[in-house]
Amino acid sequence: MSKFSKSETYNYTRRLYRLLKNHGDQITFRKLRGAYGVCDEDGDIVIDISRGQTVATLFHEAAHFWNQDWEEEDVERFEKRIMQSLTTRQIRNVLKSLGNIL
Repeated sequence: MSKFSKSETYNYTRRLYRLLKNHGDQITFRKLRGAYGVCDEDGDIVIDISRGQTVATLFHEAAHFWNQDWEEEDVERFEKRIMQSLTTRQIRNVLKSLGNIL
């Protein structure tokens, strides 16, 4: 599985920042049983931050939010590719942006 290009990675991180800015009130954190995160039909996103996969889960659930017609394996493939493509700085910046909505 290949990484996204730098420009594709940048575009996805920008989309994520916009999601956090415009829909941050729809993102909540709590412990979940049997899941790292959930995105329902209304676009509400719940993330279990106790499992240590916060950035990956956030991109995973964002992919559900952006592409509601994708199958779970498509979302998982996207999650793996984006996590392989992100730099340490980009991951840190995503976490900072996430901290701003808490």
